[in-house]
Amino acid sequence: MTAAGILRTGCTEAEAKARAALLDVESYAVFLDLAADPGIFRSSSKIVFGCREAGAATFADLRAAAVHRITLNGDELDPALAVSAGRLHLDRLAGRNVLTVDAEFRYAPDGRGLARFIDPADGARYLLGNCYPASAPNVFCCFDQPDLRADFTLTVTALAGWECVANGAVAERPGPGEAGTWRFATVPSMKPYDLALYAGPYVTTAEEEYDGAGGAVRLSVRCRPAIAGSADAAGLGRVTGLVRQALAWYERALGVACPYPKYDVVFAPELGAAAVSIPGAMGVSETMLHRLANPEDDFAAMVLAHEVAHLWFGSLVGERWWDDVWLAEALATYLSYAALEEIHGTDSPWRAFCMRDQEAAYRADSLPSTEPVSSPVPDASGALARPFAITYGKGASVIRQLATLIGGEAL
Repeated sequence: MTAAGILRTGCTEAEAKARAALLDVESYAVFLDLAADPGIFRSSSKIVFGCREAGAATFADLRAAAVHRITLNGDELDPALAVSAGRLHLDRLAGRNVLTVDAEFRYAPDGRGLARFIDPADGARYLLGNCYPASAPNVFCCFDQPDLRADFTLTVTALAGWECVANGAVAERPGPGEAGTWRFATVPSMKPYDLALYAGPYVTTAEEEYDGAGGAVRLSVRCRPAIAGSADAAGLGRVTGLVRQALAWYERALGVACPYPKYDVVFAPELGAAAVSIPGAMGVSETMLHRLANPEDDFAAMVLAHEVAHLWFGSLVGERWWDDVWLAEALATYLSYAALEEIHGTDSPWRAFCMRDQEAAYRADSLPSTEPVSSPVPDASGALARPFAITYGKGASVIRQLATLIGGEAL
């Protein structure tokens, strides 16, 4: 993704440091009405946060089509005066604060926020919520930066016949085939841009439990009905096995149990990346299915193993600022190949890494535009504009060199 492809990336590093020094965000409670006008959706958010300096001022991130109501500690704020240029300005903060915002947002035509997809096969509507890296303010009001985590609770209203997948496990849902409210369990210590939502008439092709080191982890695989009946559907049967093998290896290698009680894999239409993993869920591009259908295709297995690694590096722990986003990607890349090496009992995954990732990294490194894997960046666009071959391939090569130098256990 180029810098031009990432717009309105929120606060700068200096602003983020000042806000992190001032605030301690406790929780988000977000409600999304997905059954309203097809052109817009209603979003209500309640943020509970502490302020270390009573009377201080700061801002929240909010990019809404219309703001209907704002309250801060019970006092009404005038949206026309409080909101400008994607920011909700807050002053006279108390030691502990409650902020509520009721607003309308437009569906994102470019996938930044909450996007829609109409299935050409049957006309069914699907919604995809993808807030990474800086699109959470396109969906709800928040303090959108990597180091301000909070407990996150999501509630949505959905159309009849829809299945909804989010970060948390389903705590309450409508009856089969009915429209109504979906409530999801609270996910602890989540970054705002980790919010994910997959909604539509998905079918479940697999559901099982993985007996993890910290207890049972529920695994599931979902896709569109048209995909389930396609020639590439054979690839769906491999997914839970590959995910289960990766989970087991990471738990052994890292000595930390899977951080989340469930992991839903959704083959989502028009997903921009090959796959994306956030707390509790993985979205996979439907274009990956034909590769998964081929058991000899090592790339598909590597992508899934890479995304499973993000449950630890990226979700459980992550960067304080965007200059270290490379570390989550480099570690996930390194660990995915290390896992596949042991799972397969052969060094062919690392040979594939040298031919594919490392070769691309050498090419990127030979250009005048080469960059170090980590360097100061003003905002998310600065880090994500770095060539993928530098962030992933060169970054993983650095990690692998370190492992060779100090040993795998020390690493």
